[in-house]
Amino acid sequence: MKRLALSLLAITAISTAYAQSKKSSNISAGFTLGGNYATISGAEGTFKPGFNVGLNMIWAPREHWGFGGEVKYSLEGGKNTLRNAYGPYDANLNTTLHYVRIPLRATYFFGQYSDNVRAKVFAGPTFGILAGHSVDVSFPGVTEPTLDMTNYATPSYNVFDFGLHAGGGVNIKLAPKGIWLSLDAAYTQGLIDVSPDISGTNLNQNISLNAGISIPFGYAKAK
Repeated sequence: MKRLALSLLAITAISTAYAQSKKSSNISAGFTLGGNYATISGAEGTFKPGFNVGLNMIWAPREHWGFGGEVKYSLEGGKNTLRNAYGPYDANLNTTLHYVRIPLRATYFFGQYSDNVRAKVFAGPTFGILAGHSVDVSFPGVTEPTLDMTNYATPSYNVFDFGLHAGGGVNIKLAPKGIWLSLDAAYTQGLIDVSPDISGTNLNQNISLNAGISIPFGYAKAK
């Protein structure tokens, strides 16, 4: 009788744990770092290199779906040429923008959770707060004494930025308990004019390549 009771208790415990595993979802957090290749649209320009580093978190209520985001520092900007910016002279702007970025994303994971390598795609909004900026201005083919630079003001930049980002990558399992190496590639398109002082619509654009580590630390029940 005692053995039967213990057997029933063990079966109940296993069943409860299995049911909870079906109702629970993994929460992971970690860090991410990578390179940027950014520009500002709206004027003739080229991309310039930068970098980003920060923290990430993801909640996976289902085997194939995850929702999360990042908080990170992102070095962006661009190199642009403004035609006839100062009388007949063109101006070259080398702009550096320091953002605190908060990208949010929904992620679809391919394969099974037990797989050691899982491909993924993701998309979502991204918010930016400008923490600082600098602009180097030059006038190609013109020596400084030719210009009265006291009358030329460098552009100002908006504090808030908003856009969309999308990308894909792979997660590689590093440990059986769910420690993952994440390799991502993403494109970010800004939707807000970054500077009211430059003619046209000037939007942030950024291609980023990132690597990160995610470590599980808890579970939240999916309704």
